[in-house]
Amino acid sequence: MSYEYTSVLFGNEEEDENYETSKEFNLKELTIYAIDCRPSMLEADQDGDVPLLVTLKSIRAKIVDRIDSRPNDQIGIILFGTTEKNNAQDKDHVYILQPIDLIDAPRIKELDLLINNINLVKDRYGSSDAVFPFSDLLWVCSDIIANANAKQYIRRIIIITNNEDPTDGNAHYRKTAIQRARDLKDSGTEIILFGLKESQDACFDPNLFYSDIVVFPDNDDKQEEKDEFDDRILSSIGSLKDLFDKIKTIQTSARSEFRLPFEIGPNLTIGVRGYNMVLEQKIGTPKYYFAEGEQTQEVKSVTRWKCLDTNEFLTPIDIKKAYSYGGQDVVFTEDDVAAIQTVNQPGLLVLGFRDIAFLKSHYQVAHPYFIYPDESQYRGSKSAFFLLLNSMYQKEKMAICSFVRRVNTIPKLVALLPQAKKLDELGNQVDPPGFQLIILPYADEIRQVPPHAEVHDYQEAADTMKSIIHTLKIRGGYDPAKYHNPCKYIFYHANMIQRAALDTDPQEQVDNCVPNYELIESELSDEIDAFKRLVGLDTLSSQDILDSQAQSQARKRGASSSGSAATASEGQPAKKLKEMTIAEHWKSGTLEKVTNPSLKEFLISVNIHPKKLKKDLIDQVDGYLKVKAED
Repeated sequence: MSYEYTSVLFGNEEEDENYETSKEFNLKELTIYAIDCRPSMLEADQDGDVPLLVTLKSIRAKIVDRIDSRPNDQIGIILFGTTEKNNAQDKDHVYILQPIDLIDAPRIKELDLLINNINLVKDRYGSSDAVFPFSDLLWVCSDIIANANAKQYIRRIIIITNNEDPTDGNAHYRKTAIQRARDLKDSGTEIILFGLKESQDACFDPNLFYSDIVVFPDNDDKQEEKDEFDDRILSSIGSLKDLFDKIKTIQTSARSEFRLPFEIGPNLTIGVRGYNMVLEQKIGTPKYYFAEGEQTQEVKSVTRWKCLDTNEFLTPIDIKKAYSYGGQDVVFTEDDVAAIQTVNQPGLLVLGFRDIAFLKSHYQVAHPYFIYPDESQYRGSKSAFFLLLNSMYQKEKMAICSFVRRVNTIPKLVALLPQAKKLDELGNQVDPPGFQLIILPYADEIRQVPPHAEVHDYQEAADTMKSIIHTLKIRGGYDPAKYHNPCKYIFYHANMIQRAALDTDPQEQVDNCVPNYELIESELSDEIDAFKRLVGLDTLSSQDILDSQAQSQARKRGASSSGSAATASEGQPAKKLKEMTIAEHWKSGTLEKVTNPSLKEFLISVNIHPKKLKKDLIDQVDGYLKVKAED
């Protein structure tokens, strides 16, 4: 039976019934930024920065980033400490600048207007030092959230202020604010504080008021809230520069990549979650839209298979999976395929423990996952998890485990590296407690060392390199959130969209990953030359190193494809392979050597819609030519 498959585009069509989504990964966020507008927030500090202006710039940068990464999140902005008022409860000194809604271009343009002329805030909304019930602000936020019908959202109120005690010691105002904050917490709304120090030498004391309504990393009586790594962003205190970095780099609530059982030993299994802390930024998939009346709707794709003989659409029951063996097609059911592909059930299994010193830095060839306990799978998981974590950290041990992330995947050897909680000098949590899950590489995944001469004076070479590393060391530590993907195509893509939507001038691309060549040339040229001379690199050219890498890759490719490919192309010169037709490649068994564009072009020429992966393209060509051969 001949068949083809057709990709049909529909609007207002239900999604494919086989398409599964995880509710955990689709949680949306609703964020209210409550910004203090007292006169001190409009005065420039000793560095010439206006706190309110830096706050608006930080929020704008975060909003622009959210448009691309999380377009379904909702954001609202409230000004408090104003002389004007704008809210449904008619509360004084509270002005709703932007109600809760999806992010769009007009809202960003409104922020740009205030950023370009910060005095408009004082002219339009006023600025007052008057003391008012802080509970009024929380009431307004609560009413906005209630009217937004945000039950399925993660709800947050982010307060940005340099006022340690907005109640000014008023016991009644303090009591009502604490009670209202508890009500918000009970309803599932987080309250987060970014406390600004008015000067470099000044301090912001959260114990005067805010420690009773928000969560800080050092609140011992709120340990349970603090441990909710996956659901909470803890409040912080710092300078104006800290605020800018904090808001720009603040991450969305970490959504776990997987939930797995963690078998520590016989009859001892707990639940854990795995988090992907760093992701590569990519250009989003383009979408099709069509206009129906006054509304523009997204086109949804539905794939359907059609029999060429009967011209009828096939149902999932009509389609079987088969493997060609001995000239016959061996048919497999879905259960058979799943059983063949399943080696072990998903989970994390401890195989043993080793000293951390055995884990070398070059073993990390892929980004690690962060592991945290999950009480929803096994009760008591958190207690057992942290007992194991603290014991391994104190003894400087790591766990070697078998890791199967999901069904139909092969097990991998991983190392669980204990990570203790880390706080900065202001008590803000920098790193949470847990395990870093490092995927251990196979031998062929580790690159070969470039050609080098024998080192005669190892200690002198090591001391020279220590000096180089010390000079190039990033002050304050490496924070990956501050180093975005430098790919120019992503930048140009986002830049063109912003220019069209916001009517802004093109932004200059700044690649933070480019080394500081001026510093290296002026400060380290002598040290680098000395190190190269000590290790024998002064006699090697860059071409020698490139040739060595090319030989290493050639050996790797030869080891992985020395079987059928060599046999298939036996007696065929390299140039002749390029001149062969698709049918000739099929007969000689060299379809693997044909490029994807050539395979797609052939399939389109015979009215078959090509798939994306090369394996699928080869299967399509093979199926078509088999049918042609039988005919």
